[in-house]
Amino acid sequence: MCDPMKITMPLVKRIVIVICCVIVLSACSSWRGTVPKVLPSPTAPILSVEATPDVTPSDPVTLEIQHQNQAASSPSTTSTPEIAYPFGSLVVALQNETVWLLIENKAPQLFTQGYSPDISPDGHWIVVVRDPEEYSTVPQYWLIDTHNHTERRLLSPEDGKTCFIYDRTWSPDSSYVAFTCGGDIKHMYFGDLWNVDVVDGTVTQITERDGGTPHFSPDGKWIATSTPWGGYGDSSITLWHVESMKNQVLLKSLFPFYLKWAGDSSGLVAAFPYADTAGQGLELWWIPVEAPRVQLGRLSNAFNVVWQPNTERLIYNDNRDAYPYSIHIANRDGSGDQVIPGSEGMLSFPDSVRWSPDGHWLLLVDNNYLPYIVDTYDLHAPIALSVDRVYGWVDATHYLASAYREDASELYLCTPPETCQRLAQFEGAIQSLSYTEQVYQP
Repeated sequence: MCDPMKITMPLVKRIVIVICCVIVLSACSSWRGTVPKVLPSPTAPILSVEATPDVTPSDPVTLEIQHQNQAASSPSTTSTPEIAYPFGSLVVALQNETVWLLIENKAPQLFTQGYSPDISPDGHWIVVVRDPEEYSTVPQYWLIDTHNHTERRLLSPEDGKTCFIYDRTWSPDSSYVAFTCGGDIKHMYFGDLWNVDVVDGTVTQITERDGGTPHFSPDGKWIATSTPWGGYGDSSITLWHVESMKNQVLLKSLFPFYLKWAGDSSGLVAAFPYADTAGQGLELWWIPVEAPRVQLGRLSNAFNVVWQPNTERLIYNDNRDAYPYSIHIANRDGSGDQVIPGSEGMLSFPDSVRWSPDGHWLLLVDNNYLPYIVDTYDLHAPIALSVDRVYGWVDATHYLASAYREDASELYLCTPPETCQRLAQFEGAIQSLSYTEQVYQP
């Protein structure tokens, strides 16, 4: 180990050794090769907190950026960050089962204990999962008010309404939580569909044994569900009217399918194979809520579809490609099919692809779950990101990402392709997070 402070060596020699030490220390501090271009904003403090159950967040402090030549290592070409403000409400769960709440540009607050939090669209409520009570195997679901931190069980054990919840979603107006649950037999192929009024706690059963994954329409009037009555390969698409609880089975005898509501709630698009044509590609359909359904087209040999938010395009894998598969992008009717260059080995599972709200950008991961970004308006090979993980989009031009190093997680707000501002630092790894653009004002 060099000692730049030794006073007996000649001056020139001391200077040379000091330079050597700086180079070595800089190399040792590198992580994942490069780092995102991190630029502090004068309006949003850079925050550091300790994520432990018995420690409250510290006051905002500025973290000195230690990385050298970071502007040159960033794929971004912008010189100053464009920060999306007003920032909404973000809830972060750590692996140590602490849950933190970030509102606007304020310091993160230790909120509660649990995991897999899900914040309501208006920022008023958070559903948090906790471990089962003693002698129980059913996880607990708690509903917590972000304003006064009062909490209650989402399902009351006194009423006998406890079950394995394996799909849930908020209504767009934050009034209800729809969920599908069942016992062990129902866990995979069957499910009871319920709706919880978060204000008065009323629990309403919509259907028994044919619930499936709920998808609220943007106006909250409809729920589209899968209804896998007999098991894998016998799925169906059903449309439920929330107020009347009347349903209509739209399509049945399907293999896995992929749904997306149109932004105006006029209907939904679906990509699926029928059970007797599995492995022969996907049919593409437009399903309006008040008119006959229309077939848009077909994609031969396609699988793993993810629809663009406005339903105008989709991406998919094609099993005719040599493994590892590439990602294709096409219009909603299957026309204009293109291969994203350099996308071999990228995943197109619904939970591994993040479209920006306007469809301009794609966040992808490869087989090692390392993140990339693609400009779909100027199609090019995916750009490798220097963060470790991407979570999704805050708006059309900002996404959330994190990097893990030295037992700490740094959370970033980034503009494409990768100019990032550090939002917070937590001790430990991030388990999950949930964001809404709204801030609750009582």
